Amino acid sequence: MRNLVYVILVGIMICAGVVSCEHKASESESYLLRLDSILDNAHEYEIQKKRNMSDLTHKFMRATDPMDKYFYASQLSDEYMVFSTDSATKYIDLCMRLGMEADNRQWKTAAMIRKADLLTRAGLLQEAEEVMGAIDTAGLSRDERIRYFGMKIFLYSHLGAYQGGEPNIYNTMERAYKDSMMKTIPHDHPEYLWYRGWDVLGSSRRDSTLIPSLVAKLEKSGRNCRQDAKEAYMLAKLYEESGDSLSALKYMVLAGTIDIQIYNAEIASMEELAKMLFRRGDIDRAYRYINYSINKSIGYPTRVRALSEMRVLDKISQAYQEQIHYQKRQMELRLEVVCLLVFVLLVSAVWIVLQNRRLRNRNAHLASVSADLAKYNTELSEAKKHIEVSNNELNRLNEDLKRKNEQLNEANYVKEEYIGSVFTICSNYIKRMEEFRSAVYAKAKNRQYADIVRLTEGNDNTRQELKKLFRSFDSVFLHIYPDFVADFNKLLSDDQHVVPKDSELLNTELRIYALIRLGISDSVKIAEFLHCSPQTVYNYRYTMRNRAKGDKKDFAERVHTLGQFVREDA
Repeated sequence: MRNLVYVILVGIMICAGVVSCEHKASESESYLLRLDSILDNAHEYEIQKKRNMSDLTHKFMRATDPMDKYFYASQLSDEYMVFSTDSATKYIDLCMRLGMEADNRQWKTAAMIRKADLLTRAGLLQEAEEVMGAIDTAGLSRDERIRYFGMKIFLYSHLGAYQGGEPNIYNTMERAYKDSMMKTIPHDHPEYLWYRGWDVLGSSRRDSTLIPSLVAKLEKSGRNCRQDAKEAYMLAKLYEESGDSLSALKYMVLAGTIDIQIYNAEIASMEELAKMLFRRGDIDRAYRYINYSINKSIGYPTRVRALSEMRVLDKISQAYQEQIHYQKRQMELRLEVVCLLVFVLLVSAVWIVLQNRRLRNRNAHLASVSADLAKYNTELSEAKKHIEVSNNELNRLNEDLKRKNEQLNEANYVKEEYIGSVFTICSNYIKRMEEFRSAVYAKAKNRQYADIVRLTEGNDNTRQELKKLFRSFDSVFLHIYPDFVADFNKLLSDDQHVVPKDSELLNTELRIYALIRLGISDSVKIAEFLHCSPQTVYNYRYTMRNRAKGDKKDFAERVHTLGQFVREDA
C-alpha cells in the first residue's frame, strides 16, 4: 500500500512538472511575440529617445548655474552612453571641465568613471584602464567606491574576455574587485542584487535567495529603465546557469524588450537572445535579433561585442545554408511525387481508353445480334412475343450502354481537361520555384540576408497561388459544365439562390458542390482541396441542403446530375 501511494505521488509530481513546462513555454512564446511587435516599432522608441534628449539639451542650454549645467550634462552623458559614443564623450568631457572649473573632486571623479565606462564599451580598454588609474581613491565616499569598484569589474571582465583562453590575470583582478564590492555595497543599494548576481555567476558560490529577490524586484518595477533591463539580463543568466532554459529565455526576452523600448544601442541582451533561439532551432528569429544587435553596434562600435556577434552571425548563416539545402531537397521530393502522380494519371487514362474500346466492340456485337433477330422475326412468328420481349430488353441494354458510354466519355474528357490543367499548374509552379531558388541563392551568395528574410516573409504569395488554383479549377469546370450554376440554383428556393461575385467564377459554396458533381463527396478531401477545415465544408453542405426545394435527403444525388456536359470537339 505504501509503495502504491509513493508511485501515485511520483506520477502527480511528473504531471505537475509537465504542466509547468508547458505553461513556461507558452509564456515565453507570448513574450517573444510581444518582442517581435516592439521590434517592428523600434523607430518610434528612437524618436521618443531623441525627443527626451532634445528636452534635456534645451534645459542644459538654458541653465546658467554651474551645478545645474553639471546636472543636465551628466544626465545627457548617461542618456548618450547607450546611444551615441560621440555625443556621450562630448558631455562627459564637459562634466570634466565643469568639475575642474569648480574644483569639485566629486564631479571630476564621476566624470572620469563615466569616461572609463564609455571607453570600455567602445573597446578602448587600455585607454579606459589609464583613466581609472588616474583616479585618486584615497578620499572616495562609499557611493563613489561602489561606482569605482563597479567600473573596475566591468573593465576587467572586458579585458579578460578580449584576451580569451584560460583564466588570466584580468579574471583574478575582476574576482578581487567583486569581493571588494560585496564588502562595500549595502543590501539596500539599488544595484546590490545586480552586483550580487555578478559575484555568484560563473563561480561555485551559491545564494538561494538571489533569484527570488530579483524576480520580486522586477515584478514591482516599471520595467522601463536600464537598471530593469540589466537585472532581467542577470536573472536570465542565473536561470541559464541553473539549467532552467525556459525561464532564462523568458527573462532574456524581457531584457531585450526593455533595451529596445529605452533604445539602448549597446544591447547585449539581443545577442544572448539570438544565441538561445539558435540553440532552440528558431533560426529566423535568431537571425532577426542578431541582425538588430549588429545594426545597433554599427552606430555604437565595440570591438569585443562585434567579434562575438560575428561568431553568432556565422553560425546562423551556416544554419540558413543547411535550411536552404533541406528545402531544396524537399522541393525535389515533391517534384518526384508530382511526376509519379502524373504517371498514374496517364496509366489511368490509357486504361479508360481500352475500356471504351471494349465497350464499343460489345456494342457492335449487340447491334449485330439485334439485326439477326430482326431478320428472323418473320420466320419466328410463333415466338413473336418472346422476340419482342428480347428486343425490348436489348434496347434497354443499348440505352444503358449508351448512357455508360456517355458517362465514360464525359469522365474521360474531364480527366483530359484536368490533366492538362494540372500539367500547366505544375509547370508554372516549378518555374516559379526555380526562380525563387535562384533569387535566394543569389542573395545568399551576396550575403544579402535581410533580402532573403523579406523574400520568405509573409503569406501573400501563398494566397495568390491559392486564388490562381481556384480560378483555374473554376474555369475548367465551367468550361465543361457551363450551365452548372443556373441548374444548381434551380434546386434551391427562389430566395436562396447562390450568385458569385463579379470577380469570381465560383464561390466557396458552389466550389464544394462542383467537386461533388465531379464525384468527390468526402468532406475531408474537399476541405484539403479548398484549404479549409472539414467542419467548414460540413457547415456549408448542411446550410445548402436546408435551402433546397423538395426532399432534402436526395439533394446531393440531384447535384450529381446537374450541368449539361459540353465538349468542344463533339
